[in-house]
Amino acid sequence: MIRLAKGTEGRELTYLWLNVSIFSHPFIKAGFWQQRANAVEHNYLRTSVTYVAEEEGEIVGFISFVRKGFIGGIFVAQKQQGKGIGTLLLALAKKMFATLELDVYVKNKAALAFYKQQDFVPVMVYAGDETGEDSFRMRWDR
Repeated sequence: MIRLAKGTEGRELTYLWLNVSIFSHPFIKAGFWQQRANAVEHNYLRTSVTYVAEEEGEIVGFISFVRKGFIGGIFVAQKQQGKGIGTLLLALAKKMFATLELDVYVKNKAALAFYKQQDFVPVMVYAGDETGEDSFRMRWDR
């Protein structure tokens, strides 16, 4: 089931975000993500529109929109990856918006492959942020 996140789920979503971020970005030190967990919980999640994927009462993934049509991130629990949850979350986003954009690290090959499979195309590459890692801006149009 996919539903709008509840305001009381910030800590649970942050924990999922942290674990998936560390796992999915082995080219970035875990401390980078750990230092940002508080900001994710108290700033990012509170200002984003977030939908969660839930199975048997457990949150197994989420998608957040930081602004209209811009995906701040899709995060699926490690043990749930490859089961179609990310695809379901993106299907919701594609119903909501005619155009979607997101950023993904160039070195995150699994995410790049997933987004390309979902018909996203890179529209630009930009120099690394605080991590020093380059990113692609990707776009999907209906």
